[in-house]
Amino acid sequence: MKVKVGKEQAISTALTDTIVKDLKPRDKTYLVCDYDCLYLAVHPSGVKSWVYRPRDGRGKKTLGRYPRMKLKDARRVRDELAEKHQRGEDEGVTLRELAAEWMKMKVLGTFAPGTVRLIQQRLDTYLLPRFGDRIVSEVTPVELLDLCRQIEAQGKIETAHRVKNLWGQIARYGIAAGGKCSRDVSQDLAGAMRPLKSEHRASIQDKKLLGALLRSMADNITPRLNRLLMFQAYTFVRPTEARCARWEEIDFAERLWRIPPERMKMKRPHLVPLSRQAMAILEAARPKESGLIFPSPETGEAMSDMTPVMALRRACQKAKLPPMVPHGWRSAASTLLNEYQWPADAIERQLAHVPGGVRAVYNYAQYLDTRREMLQWWADFLDALRAGTAEPEKSQI
Repeated sequence: MKVKVGKEQAISTALTDTIVKDLKPRDKTYLVCDYDCLYLAVHPSGVKSWVYRPRDGRGKKTLGRYPRMKLKDARRVRDELAEKHQRGEDEGVTLRELAAEWMKMKVLGTFAPGTVRLIQQRLDTYLLPRFGDRIVSEVTPVELLDLCRQIEAQGKIETAHRVKNLWGQIARYGIAAGGKCSRDVSQDLAGAMRPLKSEHRASIQDKKLLGALLRSMADNITPRLNRLLMFQAYTFVRPTEARCARWEEIDFAERLWRIPPERMKMKRPHLVPLSRQAMAILEAARPKESGLIFPSPETGEAMSDMTPVMALRRACQKAKLPPMVPHGWRSAASTLLNEYQWPADAIERQLAHVPGGVRAVYNYAQYLDTRREMLQWWADFLDALRAGTAEPEKSQI
């Protein structure tokens, strides 16, 4: 006998281990009913998962996947949930519900659109398919580790760590938000996962090679994208701060870029003096006076973080240079400015490396005149490397 359950086709029959093993996928997901509200969902991908669906329609839960969860284990868990359901006990919040609340309260409006999309992608790809309908507090460390190890097996070591950390952020929010989650099981995974290797962010610091890179960028990158990369090179801010720069942050009269704290890594406001070259880039990007300065031409939103990465990689390959990533401008600037004996405090302040506490407040605009002079010299220095002309003298600025 066939019955309708939600949007999925359900087949009512008493299950056995042989029946479960022999069930084949179809074009659409279908459900096979065991008894007492226990179903096996068979997906087009071939995945089979146990589902508990109370008759009153409340508290649907995915219990686990077959064959990791055998028929007898699914029935045992179903019986436990049915007893709680009959007593009217609050069984907690599902990961899908808690993740949606966490996204609304802690992510949306806080992070850049690209970061929001990346977080949602990790949820949709890894955590929600496996645990979306599970009660967060019922997921064990072993189950989360099993998921992370599956990701590691694909060679995605960093992704596995990020998924673990994503679970931790959601769980800790649930603990703080009225006890919607009892504990963070990701903390039990410390030492159980493959270590994440520290990767050096590729940077070119040799002056001759930098000059070749700047020429290759001009020849092999579109003018729109090259403006973004050169704006970051002249200011050596973090890539995200450059990609998400907004017109309303620019003080044209003072030639100053005021980055608000919510866009900074350390959540502190940052002042960036603008050289003549940086101002020329802004003038070339006008007449827009609001919104993003360097939007994606396809979407109008902030460019993907990989767009400038791939463009810079292409410029390096064309010129047969060592690799360089956008973040590498920061180490290149720090190395060379220190080599030319610019004040270390001014360099660190321009990099937004500021200590906390009272000193951070006091130093908010400190070294601004020195940094203005330093950034103009740096822009002239990069232009000289590109053109192959004499380096600027500090005393001439």
